Amino acid sequence: MSHHFYIYYRIRPDAAAGAHASVSRLTREVEKRTGILGHLVRRMDDPTLWMETYHNVADAQAFAAALSEAAASSGIDAHLAADGARKVERFRDFGDDPCA
Repeated sequence: MSHHFYIYYRIRPDAAAGAHASVSRLTREVEKRTGILGHLVRRMDDPTLWMETYHNVADAQAFAAALSEAAASSGIDAHLAADGARKVERFRDFGDDPCA
């Protein structure tokens, strides 16, 4: 069963360049450790709200650990707004039983 991770957070308005560099480091490290390439998007009507997406994760527990370690070493926290803590949402495919 595939899992999908969505991580959203708010950056400081003056920190976009530094935040982008940190997220690039983070996604490269996650890809190196897990083989899963992340994708960065930002909200259309609020360019300070960013989201990383990671799809088709087979081992959610191992991926979550790798993601957490990569985020801690990436420097992204230095660019977050005061209310911008990273929020991780995890979803999974329905599989054969849509009610499970």
